[in-house]
Amino acid sequence: DIDAFVGLSGPYDISHHFDYEAARGVEELSPMKAANEYSRERFEWNSPARRLKQFLRSFQEDSIPMDNYFPSCVLVHGIEDDTVPFTSTAETAQTLRMCGLSEVDEIYVPATAHQDTAVHFMTGGPTVPSVMEWLSRRSKVPPKKMRSTTPTGAVLANDNVA
Repeated sequence: DIDAFVGLSGPYDISHHFDYEAARGVEELSPMKAANEYSRERFEWNSPARRLKQFLRSFQEDSIPMDNYFPSCVLVHGIEDDTVPFTSTAETAQTLRMCGLSEVDEIYVPATAHQDTAVHFMTGGPTVPSVMEWLSRRSKVPPKKMRSTTPTGAVLANDNVA
């Protein structure tokens, strides 16, 4: 079972994100274009937000509570992200709530760029305490026992570990 989902700076609606790239004039450089076979239809098909929305709507028709089938979610985004605008996270959170998920949270990290939300988990940074605190509220493990580590196993300096 999956207890929680943590999304980091995601372009959850790929088709919408491609339009954002096109407006900036970088769509031809984007790996998304090749990954989606240069087709608008494939952008739609491969878009996590759109696919999840279709899936959740099929559950709604059966009146099944969404929270019984999906984990708590937190979507994390840096405010200074110029690769994927933080509005992508806000739109996705709103979509998930409209589809019936009640446990959807958003964390916006000031002075943080696109790659920084992930890099913080490797080197330490402001993203880590926010996400660890969110996870600890949902965990059966007491917060003082939850530790985030670098790939080498070192405990991050920002942890609130007793």
